[in-house]
Amino acid sequence: MAKITKDEVIHISELSRIGIPEGEIAKFQSDLDQILEYVDQLKQVDVVDTTPLAQVTGLTNIVSDDNVAPCRINSKLLLANVPRLKGGSIVVPAILEES
Repeated sequence: MAKITKDEVIHISELSRIGIPEGEIAKFQSDLDQILEYVDQLKQVDVVDTTPLAQVTGLTNIVSDDNVAPCRINSKLLLANVPRLKGGSIVVPAILEES
């Protein structure tokens, strides 16, 4: 039976970047202990002759072939409402910052 310590609860809290008030550490300690006990029960289940499954419904994906066809819409008409163009490409605001 695994017994999680107060220091481990605080460490997990810091790793997950959630603040646990001092008064609630004991509650989380108990909750995490119950979860670990349940996982220990699952470890005892005999699965030697069990076939691994990815899903249980028996459904399969239905896919269609990609058919390449020329665009029948005038590109100038498509780009007429674009706020900013540069060299025939659409200019969008940057969403990533360099670190």
